[in-house]
Amino acid sequence: MTIAEALRVIDESWADLEPQLTVRELAAVANLPQAPLHGTPELAEALFGLLAPSLPREHPAWEALRYTGTRFSPGVRVPEEAEETLVRRCVSRARQAMSRPSIVDDAAADFLLEATEQQVLRSGFVTIERITGDRRLIGAQIGGRWVYPVFQFASFEPLEPHPVVGRLHERLGGYDDDLGAIMWWLTPNVWLGRAPADLLGTGRDPEIEYAADQLTNDSW
Repeated sequence: MTIAEALRVIDESWADLEPQLTVRELAAVANLPQAPLHGTPELAEALFGLLAPSLPREHPAWEALRYTGTRFSPGVRVPEEAEETLVRRCVSRARQAMSRPSIVDDAAADFLLEATEQQVLRSGFVTIERITGDRRLIGAQIGGRWVYPVFQFASFEPLEPHPVVGRLHERLGGYDDDLGAIMWWLTPNVWLGRAPADLLGTGRDPEIEYAADQLTNDSW
């Protein structure tokens, strides 16, 4: 198996993958030359490198690769002409996506998502390496890794969460929109006069739960 085989899998599943790509990623793919400048294998590797961050861990393209060090192992290659066709097709599809009228709205949505992710990171977080056991913690996947905001922890040695955070996670829709639930904690709340995260550990859990109820009742 080779990187060309991975691109073949991507080609077959492009309709499912494209919505996962940010406008920035689509633009990077669209700007690749459709005719190889330094040889098709190098261009194919560059293309896969641009798409890889958006590939879910279970995507079959990963199974089509044998990765060693910083290069993809040789294996059985498809003909170079077929590999070039795959590259051309992916680049062409990205260019078509970039030409759609809705691309401006997509770019705005991507900007909002990136701004949200950066705010979560700035608030402080721990990574999954610190997480042990089966505690009900809230986290989100940002930049290919799971991060867990520090505001939810009552203590760090040992690592213990505030119980109210776990209790409210489902009520805030966290299992469908983890970032949205995290941002609720970080955003000033009209019912509390503060961001809910600022009140954790102050004995005001009932007020926090009341504010969450207003959100779920569309009363906020």
